[in-house]
Amino acid sequence: MLKAIDFWTSHQLPKMTIGHWKIGPLELWIRRFENEWRIYSRSLENPSLKDIIIQIPAEENHPPNINVHRFGVHETTDILTFQPVLADRSIVVRPEKPFHVPAKEEVPIYVMHSVWLKVNYGAGHVNLTKIPIYRPTDTWFGSSTIDGELCYSTRSKAKIRFDDLELFPYRAVTKIQLQNKSNNDVFLERLKVALPALSLYLSENQVFFTDSLIYSRQPEGKEISMSIHPPPHDVAGKCILIHKPLVKSEQNLVSKAINHLLG
Repeated sequence: MLKAIDFWTSHQLPKMTIGHWKIGPLELWIRRFENEWRIYSRSLENPSLKDIIIQIPAEENHPPNINVHRFGVHETTDILTFQPVLADRSIVVRPEKPFHVPAKEEVPIYVMHSVWLKVNYGAGHVNLTKIPIYRPTDTWFGSSTIDGELCYSTRSKAKIRFDDLELFPYRAVTKIQLQNKSNNDVFLERLKVALPALSLYLSENQVFFTDSLIYSRQPEGKEISMSIHPPPHDVAGKCILIHKPLVKSEQNLVSKAINHLLG
């Protein structure tokens, strides 16, 4: 039985050959010509699929009428590499049921979200394209239609206990420590996670983790400070860095008070 580690590696694709790959809901067929790559992809409707398929050459051709992207290059190579990366926008996630965090209390929150797939070729890992393994829906997060940002909405529900998560070979875990330093309850209905500012890691148990976050509601007012920390060692164990942040966060942007992290 194939494992995720077999998928996230380099693959040898001879010239004039088509290969077939599947990880969860994403299926790819990649055909290599002398000066062209053709990538056919489709995302299945079931986001809970976990199976992995690698067929080189493909046993069957790609289905008709699916997405195709063509890339012309000076010369193709035998090497294709699939690399996991985080989404290019923040995500908005909800707990299974909204809950209160009392004054002067704190609680961990664990969020799961799908990684995206970078298709690279050659020894230099030249990027061809980036494809979501499961495309989330778009959503707006902010206090108004003007003050806010376009995000992705994830189907996975945030959990207070890590052991309640169902792990997938193509999803990453982000831990958020919510600290309520104010004198009033915090009511949590949804929260925003700035994925482009986080690094992606692989744990010793082959689970993807991101940097952890601490959201702190300040003693006065409704402002929230945010800080970025390494993955949680108590649940992740030893981790290796897979991908650095997609955007470089300025320290003052990370640490300053922010109004719109919780909804």
